[in-house]
Amino acid sequence: MSQTHPVSLSTDSIPVANDHTSRLPGWLVGILALWLMLLVWSFVRTPIPAVNEPHYMTKARHFWNPEWCDRDFFLSSSNPHLFFYVTVGWLTNFCSLHMATLTSRLFGLLIFAIGWSKLARSLVPGFAAAHLAMALFLLLQASVNFSGEWVIGGIESKVFSYGFGFWGIGSLLRKQPVWAGILLGLSIAYHPLVGLWLVLGLIFYALFANRFQLSKLIPLARHSILPAICLFITSLPGLWPALMVILDDAPAATKFAGDFLQVYQRLKHHLDPMEFEWWRYTAYAVMTVVLLLSYRFLSIRNHNESPESRTALRLLVGISLAALLFAFVGVLVGLRFVEPAQMPGLAWRVKLLKFYPFRLYDLILPAVLAIVLTRVLIVWLTNAEQDSLNVKRQSYLNFSLALSLFVVGITLPFGDRNSSRMPTQMRQDWLAACHWIEQNTSKDALFVTPRHSWAFKWFAQRAEYVSYKNCPQESAGILEWNRRLTYKYNWSVESYTDEIIDEQDLARLAQETQAEYLIATDTGSVSVDPIFVNSSYRIFSLKE
Repeated sequence: MSQTHPVSLSTDSIPVANDHTSRLPGWLVGILALWLMLLVWSFVRTPIPAVNEPHYMTKARHFWNPEWCDRDFFLSSSNPHLFFYVTVGWLTNFCSLHMATLTSRLFGLLIFAIGWSKLARSLVPGFAAAHLAMALFLLLQASVNFSGEWVIGGIESKVFSYGFGFWGIGSLLRKQPVWAGILLGLSIAYHPLVGLWLVLGLIFYALFANRFQLSKLIPLARHSILPAICLFITSLPGLWPALMVILDDAPAATKFAGDFLQVYQRLKHHLDPMEFEWWRYTAYAVMTVVLLLSYRFLSIRNHNESPESRTALRLLVGISLAALLFAFVGVLVGLRFVEPAQMPGLAWRVKLLKFYPFRLYDLILPAVLAIVLTRVLIVWLTNAEQDSLNVKRQSYLNFSLALSLFVVGITLPFGDRNSSRMPTQMRQDWLAACHWIEQNTSKDALFVTPRHSWAFKWFAQRAEYVSYKNCPQESAGILEWNRRLTYKYNWSVESYTDEIIDEQDLARLAQETQAEYLIATDTGSVSVDPIFVNSSYRIFSLKE
């Protein structure tokens, strides 16, 4: 019987033109192809502006030009993602928000493509294998998530963070610890929570892999000193501003109230495990079991696997299990059978939940599962052939499967194709109102907007009194955000009690908010003539 050997499909040099003297390195072609996949996915499924792009990009623009919408409550709040604003926001000095966002997507997705290539090629080095893993990952992300985490869509700090983080792990597997430290530091700089959870996952894997034995951990720690220094230095530009937000000098009661509102009101779909639907738990439990079975399969069938491949497999699965541990602890912390305010130990529970303990598990599990399943497919086909599978045949198969999964994923229904979440007519009316505001009001005007004020600052270029979507990060800012929302709601209830809004109601709103204009939906009776009206919205002047 012929012995089965693992397939290693090299892509070091792939011809890209008829000119035999003109060739691009295979790794570069592979990254460009991954980049193209990500760009198509991003722009087809999430047109600009995506759901969070107005949040990030208007903050970035205000950072570089504080006079722009200077009266906006959210834009004037703390900057926990300062490194993103610094490295991306300067584009808004030279081009529109749309062009700045487009450019940022190009660079962010390029970093992610490089990171994915470095990570995936450690276990699936064959031609189009990383692309097959990417297509499977995108399909999984489009189908299910655990706590609302996603990465490929619009641009925000976590796109860069995951890209640099994956790149750092890939460098670590290639025995480039200093580069790994630098890249993981950049991951923390762009998004401290994402980067730190990745680093914690690596630390937990190292502890478990070495069985907590000091004789093994001490030499490992010594060799990690220089990478750790590099990580610390490169993470500081983003880590320091985030720490300043967390360690502000607000009173303890203010911090607790802010944390409670963040966990159980504004971000409960990300932070409260009791809000996650049962099918999300089931789906991720199934994926975890499939990952463990795949790991077992590869461990048994791949006796001739290279030491590097075995190390990569153990590390990727190890990080996934560490992420599972973090998420499991998060579920235990958030588990309750009463209302949140009645939970025992509420203060420390809220403090722990605000750090997104489910975030790493939500994304790393489908990412690693996609890579491992791709490896399983290659090994299974090779063993089924009872000989080394023809390289060209395997390449065609990888490419065909990748293309098929990508097409399926990109055609699935997905809400971000309409990030406004508005019906067509209402969306057109909202854009028309915003355009009128930009053309007919002072640049320093302040607006009281409806609760669903999608991308108002993006399209109208004016400041908002408060926006439900745009919640500050510091405790005092969160409380003020909640106060403003509560006042706006109470004003609406009181003003509509007599089924008509009159001049006194508008005067009272102007005095409290110091705003010059009110945007109202076209419902209810008003005794004051609007200065703009369409089928969905009316704009009123609050100036005397």
